[in-house]
Amino acid sequence: MKTFNIFARVGVLLYSLPGFAGGFTECFREALRKNESIKLSESVIAQFHERKNQAQAAFLPSLVASGTFTRQETPDGLTANQIFPRDQTTGRITAQYPLFRGFRDYHELSRQTLLNQSAQRERERVILDLYVQMANVFFQREGLRREQRHLEEEKKLQKSRLDELIKFERLGRARATERLSQESLLQNLLADSSALEKSLSDATLLLQSVTGSDQKSCLGDHESGSMPMLQSLEDYLKEYSHRPDLRMLEAQRDAEQERLLGVKAGHLPSLDLFGNYYLKRPGLLKGVRWDVQLALTIPIFQGGLVQSQTQDALISVQSLDLQREQFLRQARVEITQIYSGLQALKKQESHLDQAFELALRAEKEGEKDFARGRLTAIERLTLQSQKWSFRRGLDRVRAQMESDWHRLHARAYSTEVQKIVMGEKPL
Repeated sequence: MKTFNIFARVGVLLYSLPGFAGGFTECFREALRKNESIKLSESVIAQFHERKNQAQAAFLPSLVASGTFTRQETPDGLTANQIFPRDQTTGRITAQYPLFRGFRDYHELSRQTLLNQSAQRERERVILDLYVQMANVFFQREGLRREQRHLEEEKKLQKSRLDELIKFERLGRARATERLSQESLLQNLLADSSALEKSLSDATLLLQSVTGSDQKSCLGDHESGSMPMLQSLEDYLKEYSHRPDLRMLEAQRDAEQERLLGVKAGHLPSLDLFGNYYLKRPGLLKGVRWDVQLALTIPIFQGGLVQSQTQDALISVQSLDLQREQFLRQARVEITQIYSGLQALKKQESHLDQAFELALRAEKEGEKDFARGRLTAIERLTLQSQKWSFRRGLDRVRAQMESDWHRLHARAYSTEVQKIVMGEKPL
């Protein structure tokens, strides 16, 4: 199947896409290998391929062999008995060739071809949606994992600070309120750690569900790559018209247009050619071995069936036209929203990064002031808490940026994403 033909090439393409982590590559390859929706879409493609073969069969002649045996009451009279004998055995081979069906067969073949193309675009849409879902789940877990790592570092530091305060309190250099405040802060960190562990566990289970795998190469720790510079919004709005979900709608619309033309052909006559070769015939015709028949059928009145079918197909075409316009408008709005959100996240990251650097400097200066007795333990702890708060905020923002960056490229259907979805060259 095509899934197994493309997933090996997908790894190379994913590594070539800026901002990809190796773990994301492994997870996406696992998901391609085991995703049931892709396999179901491939089954639909195979089904429509067979329907296309069935439509092609309408252009070919049919050959049928048949035989009958009839026994009836013996007719009165010698002549009647010769024409209609009591025992009548007939064996023949019949060939039928459709000469003209009002182009109904041609439109049906075109319709099945377009539906087959629509099924292929549906498969590509499933891969694209899997790509987006994987990016959301993977980078959500990565953000939680990084936050947990920094929270553990903060817990170790705060425990060390608590031990210092206990010693200072015994020596009279710290107040009991400072120790109690430190203990309160540490308990709050432990509560945050427990909640974070639950969120990380849920995210891991969700990732396992999406990939269908619990391999360490997929679920292990991975360092994040730097996000490339954003292009202009106009660049992201160039390619989305090639998205497989839109092309699927267009193929379905063209298929309905072919159905409309095929239904209209029901007003036209049909012409068929029949030929019979007789192996055995009864009565006076037993010496006649073959005959040829040309049959012309002209539809005069069918109870309004063709008119109703025509209106039904026309409504379907108009409905799909409206869906296409709606899709284009919504896709443009979605891309613009993701792009604006990424710009806002980029600014937020810059401010948080500056805040973290300033907090580091403040912490260093605070250590000097604390050693000189100019800073209380409570003030020192406040500086440390601010630093770690900014650090965890950066983790969350960067994880969201990574997820949204991949989602933007998927919804804009960039050239790199086209290669991933197609498994080969871009459109």
